Formats: sequence, C-alpha cells, structure tokens
Amino acid sequence: MAEGLHKGKKSENVFLLIGSNLGDTLDNIKKASASIQAEVGEIIDFSSLYQTEPWEMETENWFLNQVIRIETPLPAIEVLSKTKLIEKRMGRKLYAEPGYHSRIIDIDILYYGAHILESDELCIPHPRMTQRRFTMAPLVELDPLGIHPMCKKTNSEILNAITDKTQVQILRA
Repeated sequence: MAEGLHKGKKSENVFLLIGSNLGDTLDNIKKASASIQAEVGEIIDFSSLYQTEPWEMETENWFLNQVIRIETPLPAIEVLSKTKLIEKRMGRKLYAEPGYHSRIIDIDILYYGAHILESDELCIPHPRMTQRRFTMAPLVELDPLGIHPMCKKTNSEILNAITDKTQVQILRA
C-alpha cells in the first residue's frame, strides 16, 4: 500500500470526492476507490453513495458521488498526480471545449488536512466545493463539524447556506 513506501512520514487526513456519470457508475466508483487505497492512501471512512443531478452541464446522465477520507503521507501535489493518473487509466477523457462534461470518473481533492494551497496546478480547499450541494452533502455525512480553513465555517454551516438547488439523493441499499 502507498503508506508503506513512506514510513516515518506524517500522514494527512484528506477528503476526496469521487464521481461518475458514464458507464457502470457504481463499478467506476469501486474501481477508483480500490486504486486510491492501493496507490494514494488508506481509506479510513466513506460516505453513502449519492445520486446527483448534473451541476452546470447539459446531460441526461445523473452522477453517482461519494466522499472518502484517506490518510496519506504523500504531499498534496503527489495526491493530485496519482488521482489524475487513476482517472486517465480508467478512461477519463479531457475536452478542448471549456465547461463541464460527462465523465467515467472524476476525483477531486476537497481538503488536505487544514492546509491552504493555491497554485496553477492545485487549489486546496477545492475552490467550488462551498457552492456545490453534491459535494457538501456527502462531506457533511462524514465530517459535519470539520472547519473549512478559509471561510472558518463548519461543513454543516456551509451546506445549510448553499443556494444550489440541484437534486442530491442518498442511495439506499
């Protein structure tokens, strides 16, 4: 597992959002999670699965989303690199046109500990998470009292203030 390669390094708590709206979405989420466990860090917890209406995009295909919490000794930029590689291996296509597109898999870093990072490659916390019900609902399930390091509000407070009206439904087994 990924952590074995970095014994002695401090691990960070990282929250990732995994989403899919093409193909077998449940299988895509499971495969991405297994790859994250093997290559990025140990999965400590995961939210329920959420069926979510597409946000700011035109498609009939709803998303399946899940937030996972991992512990990893990897630096944030390496977490990004490894998750992008997982997406590519799973068949994620990149589009030249701007905007959001359907995807077989999408892995976003929401939080990397309480760190704030702003660079051309990566912004943490995720810059649009506080606007997205499909992100905050599963995150609140895992960490309702977690504090957003920039706006200093709990995840629950952020979710309650979101004006986004897209449908987000917990998937019951």
